[in-house]
Amino acid sequence: LAFALFIGISMSITAFPVLARIVQERNLAKTPLGVLSIASAANDDVTAWCLLAIVIALTKSGSSTSALFTVGMTILYILFMFLCVRPFFRKISQIRANNEILNKSLIGIIFLTLIISASITELIGIHALFGGFIAGVVMPSNLGFRHIMMNKVEDVTLTFFLPLFFAYTGLNTNLLLINSWSMIGICALLIRSEEHTS
Repeated sequence: LAFALFIGISMSITAFPVLARIVQERNLAKTPLGVLSIASAANDDVTAWCLLAIVIALTKSGSSTSALFTVGMTILYILFMFLCVRPFFRKISQIRANNEILNKSLIGIIFLTLIISASITELIGIHALFGGFIAGVVMPSNLGFRHIMMNKVEDVTLTFFLPLFFAYTGLNTNLLLINSWSMIGICALLIRSEEHTS
């Protein structure tokens, strides 16, 4: 059941950065179609990531009690991020939106929030990636603030963190677990379906 839920949720998650880049390059960001597609993908991703966190919590936990504890802590963590951390960054964005540059201390606070968020989710019992995702979701939607942040962070992210993430994921992949013809068939089917969807 856990495997089926994990695969189902994983296949339903949108490639949100790819979609956002396509919409931006086609100059559809301010059109009703572009806004609707981005909003739908964002809602889909947030829901899917929350469900995925619950499934991972249930899978990693040895008993139903520890699973319930992990799920409860995850819900508390999400509430804290949205009710406490998000208003804090919203106030900062309102103050800094008119400035063309952000000072180093604010950049440090944002990176620290990202690292702490990822560490907390790892300690709770779900993947650190979920913590990083939630940290990104609670960032303010102020376009001026986001534009300045993207200019600051994009180069570091694309040249350092993105290759590091794929390298870490690749090194943790164990191909020896595909040890039967049925597993090889499932693997080929998943790769084939991914090729068609992309």
